[in-house]
Amino acid sequence: MMDKTTSPLYNGSITADIDWASSELSIGDRRLSFGVMEKSLTFAGGFCGAMVFTFPVNMLLQRFGAHKVMTVIGALCTIMVAISPVIGVSISNSFPVAGAVVNEWATTQEKGLFVAVLSAYVELSALFTMPISGLIATKVSWDTVFYLHAALLGLFTVLWAIYYRDKPKKHPFVARKEWQKISLGKRPTTGKISLPLQRIFRSMVIWAIWIAVIGNFLVAQFTISYSPLYLSYVLGFPTMTAGFVTIAPLAGQVGKNNGHYSLLQ
Repeated sequence: MMDKTTSPLYNGSITADIDWASSELSIGDRRLSFGVMEKSLTFAGGFCGAMVFTFPVNMLLQRFGAHKVMTVIGALCTIMVAISPVIGVSISNSFPVAGAVVNEWATTQEKGLFVAVLSAYVELSALFTMPISGLIATKVSWDTVFYLHAALLGLFTVLWAIYYRDKPKKHPFVARKEWQKISLGKRPTTGKISLPLQRIFRSMVIWAIWIAVIGNFLVAQFTISYSPLYLSYVLGFPTMTAGFVTIAPLAGQVGKNNGHYSLLQ
């Protein structure tokens, strides 16, 4: 998006006479010049959206269930990803939905496995996004990166809407023996459950988990957001190479998390 040499209009010599941000150019040919503040706001936009929508999304989950809420958000975000790189609504729903999936679909012995797999989406998504985005931005056009991710999001949303159900008992592909095994040892919920906020904030276990999660995702998100910039603009790596190099520490983090789960078994 910012590298003029990747534009089809760049020929190695004539650059001064071209307005790279002109609206007359196709979006794939444009190259924009962002300042430090603009870059920072672009990165922060998605996370601000996640913070703003976390509580409303939780309320929607409680009322309508993960199946309907995730389907609607996925459909909306498919359009939003295609037209804008700043999107946080889809991020706000990830952990609440993961919690709902673990609570409803995991047996009491498999909850650790479900948590390990579902919480690895941050690193796993970057393992795909970084190298593929670098390759497409270099070989095709930068706007195609967003269209590709929008198409994939739409595909996964359709699969979610078709195959997921809020309750195993209501799933057409789950036999009676299976949902009985899933529900074994779980307390049946009757009526609306009030959130015990005072107990949550007074629990040292909860605070320890929050601190660990903040530390973990601070490293992951910092790597995802700023490693490509550092590799490209400071070390001078090509865009595609920077994308591939960025996934190395993230792959290591996924391996570490899986190793921790294996030790707990």
